[in-house]
Amino acid sequence: MIYIRAIAYVFAPPVIMWFFLSGGTAFVLSFIYIIIAIPFTVYLFLAHRGICFVFAQENVATLIQCGGKFSGVVYSSRKLYVDEDFEVIERPSTKLDFLKKYFGGLTFYGINPFKDILYIDLKHNKLREKETDQLRERSYSVDKTTKLTSRIDLRITNYSMFFGEMETRDRNQIFVIMTVTLRVSNIYTFLKNRDPYGRLEEFLWAAFRNFIREFGTDELIGMSIGGEEKAIDSQVAMLGKEFFDYLAQDDGKTNVKIKILDNGRMQIEDLGFEIVNFAVLDIGLKDATAEEASKMLYQANKEREATIIRAEGDAAKVCLLAEVCQKYGIRPELQMLVEKMGVDQANYFFWQSNAFRDITGGPDMEKILLEILRKIAKGQS
Repeated sequence: MIYIRAIAYVFAPPVIMWFFLSGGTAFVLSFIYIIIAIPFTVYLFLAHRGICFVFAQENVATLIQCGGKFSGVVYSSRKLYVDEDFEVIERPSTKLDFLKKYFGGLTFYGINPFKDILYIDLKHNKLREKETDQLRERSYSVDKTTKLTSRIDLRITNYSMFFGEMETRDRNQIFVIMTVTLRVSNIYTFLKNRDPYGRLEEFLWAAFRNFIREFGTDELIGMSIGGEEKAIDSQVAMLGKEFFDYLAQDDGKTNVKIKILDNGRMQIEDLGFEIVNFAVLDIGLKDATAEEASKMLYQANKEREATIIRAEGDAAKVCLLAEVCQKYGIRPELQMLVEKMGVDQANYFFWQSNAFRDITGGPDMEKILLEILRKIAKGQS
């Protein structure tokens, strides 16, 4: 029916002319009309319906089928090239043919019904971002969508995923929202998997589940505590990079073929994707109450570590003074006094009072001790 209408648009008016005009005039007008009508019919009628012709989009592949099977693509690009194995290769300065360049990407792909446009149900995730006005905090969610399409984007894009049912080193369940920057590297492999993004998500979830077991809950949740935003952003960013490096060390931990390219990207050959990097957008415990408790425990551990470091520094000073007392034969009462008073108070007492002269054994020993204390104060001993 479509072909009959297209033929009628081209040849019906000339036939009518032959009934009302003389032979020579009808022939000339019919010839001029047909020459003008053919490109208009192709451009405005057939191409818009995807019959024999299609408009190629920039860096987007339109799928073509033959006998119900994928057989080729139609695309337009100055940066990408699809070879005979449907490998998408980055090759700048690719020249466009005449029709694509001057007729809006118009491309002839074959005669219907022998060839037709291939439509697929493509499942894809959509990232939703919400910002709280008062706290200026962002929350993320991932919605799953399905669309009927005949096109595949060949450009580098971001794909977001929600990972749940994962355990940390101390066996607490957490969730992660991650974004992976990627592009399709092989169209045939991409289509061979009936749900390509779903398979990619399953693979990355299994790998990330093993990767995250190396971290403690408080260490991960501490990354999302406010008050140290710059440092926290850096930690979260490093978590994505560490996961990339974890996958790059392909030592049998995964069941897919991973190849590191010369440009530093990662190619997953079994899935038809090329991965640029990972970014962790959100991470937390499934139980909100447990997450808040974990944050408080993380802060308490940080304060405890700082206290321990200060105590170790004070203990080191006392040990240093004890070694000095033993070296110069100073009586142990001084060491006991320092331990009781603390290093800072003892130094003040030594400089402001002569009450310890009897303990040190006289003026000469006092002179030696004062010299030692000066070195300790300056960090020279």
